[in-house]
Amino acid sequence: MLIRSISGLRGLTDVPNGLTTDVVRLYAASFATYCHKGIITVGYDGRQGGKEIYDYVCKTLTEYGCDVFALGMVPTPTVMFEVENDISIHGGISVTASHNGQQWNGMKFIAASGLFLDKEQNESLWEIIDSNAPKENDTKGSITIREDIEEKHIKSILA
Repeated sequence: MLIRSISGLRGLTDVPNGLTTDVVRLYAASFATYCHKGIITVGYDGRQGGKEIYDYVCKTLTEYGCDVFALGMVPTPTVMFEVENDISIHGGISVTASHNGQQWNGMKFIAASGLFLDKEQNESLWEIIDSNAPKENDTKGSITIREDIEEKHIKSILA
């Protein structure tokens, strides 16, 4: 079972028609196309299976030509903060299912502004996904680990 909304994608991780690696790959590759192969920041929350989905998202994005700023396990607002405060970043993905139970996981898509995709931006992304037409790239991207982001985010809040 998958749920797609303005909040992104949510799916059960323990069923064949849920959040499978094929689904994660299609959505990540489509977001790479949506972001024109730019830099994408990725983080995940502490729910079970999040690390595996995060690793797969990062791998897929690099295969589709994006450079990835990998934040590791961080809250969704920290992913948003990083995107908002670095003008070189084209978007972000937070691997989370927010308030849903542990059998759920998902992907929240963040615009270059640091805010979640709005209705029109989501429709553009869904169009790429529904056409099953993410654009492959001959050049592979790279992954940069950004370990200091939580400290930067906390300092920013305290300031």
